[in-house]
Amino acid sequence: MTLSKELTEIDADCLPDIAARGRDVLMQRAATLGPETGKDGDDLALASTYEGAYSPRTLRAYQLGQRTFADWCSDKGIPYAFPAHSITPEALALFIGDLSAKSLSPATIANYVAGVAAMHRAIDLPSPADSTTVRNALKAMRRAVGVDQKQAAPVRRRDIDAALALLGDSLSALRDAALIALAYDTGARADNLVAFNIGDLVEADGVASIRVRRSKTDQDGKGRTIPVLPDTMARLRAWVAASGLEREPSTAPLFLPLSNKAKGSRLTRRDVSRIFAKRISPDASAHSIRIGAAQDMRAAGFKNSDIAHAFGWKGDAMPARYTAHLDAQDSAAVKLAAMQGRI
Repeated sequence: MTLSKELTEIDADCLPDIAARGRDVLMQRAATLGPETGKDGDDLALASTYEGAYSPRTLRAYQLGQRTFADWCSDKGIPYAFPAHSITPEALALFIGDLSAKSLSPATIANYVAGVAAMHRAIDLPSPADSTTVRNALKAMRRAVGVDQKQAAPVRRRDIDAALALLGDSLSALRDAALIALAYDTGARADNLVAFNIGDLVEADGVASIRVRRSKTDQDGKGRTIPVLPDTMARLRAWVAASGLEREPSTAPLFLPLSNKAKGSRLTRRDVSRIFAKRISPDASAHSIRIGAAQDMRAAGFKNSDIAHAFGWKGDAMPARYTAHLDAQDSAAVKLAAMQGRI
């Protein structure tokens, strides 16, 4: 059976009217409470006892998303009675559109939505984020503002060598040199760098390694062992000896603040950013060495899959993003230009 031409064609002039009607429906449905859930504050309290299921950073991100959405509902006069009533997909879609109009990054908005979704799943409720309405709102957001995020300034090996050459033998210089060198060798995230304990660093039969006990992509704590190269191990030995950490228990932090007030505590992610900015470049952030090391690997001819395996990424997407400009230089157009003597 075939449909008539009249049924298979839509007058383009009707589309604005259809879209306007759709927006009216969205507003009407968002202004009503979602279905009753049979849940109450006790259910949320019970769910909070399992916060250990998430990393502290992920948990903070989810909580921020939940609070941001609740505050937005209050500001906009949108009914909010969670958990007694579930959140409607239409309200969440309006939230996405409003934040997109304020030029928040797609990643930030997606994190907020993930927080709302996690809040529902924690008490066994269907998530409004799984609806077609919300999925389409996220697609529209990405098309409108793009998905490219500002990338941290990369710190390449030449930058590392230049920074290390300028560091002296003060206690802070020894610590920072060891931190910078280890960050490059391991490609570790800042959260992992500050989580390292003395006992994670192992040297046996002349071979050194360090254990990453848990990471962003390893929430179950299976862990992985990463080799530590001899020059980096020498810097770590110098720092451990000078700081007296060799006398501390294996659970003591490998990198710690030098202030007496902070004695026994760990460096923070913000501390790592400050150290990199001070010792390497004002543009450097906590993620800069990880990106630069990935670019050095790609420039040396390693595949993105090799880089992902070395640095603990689940797939090739992030290495590919960080090294895209290097791959562009290897394109057919560039090779042709070289053959033509234009470059």
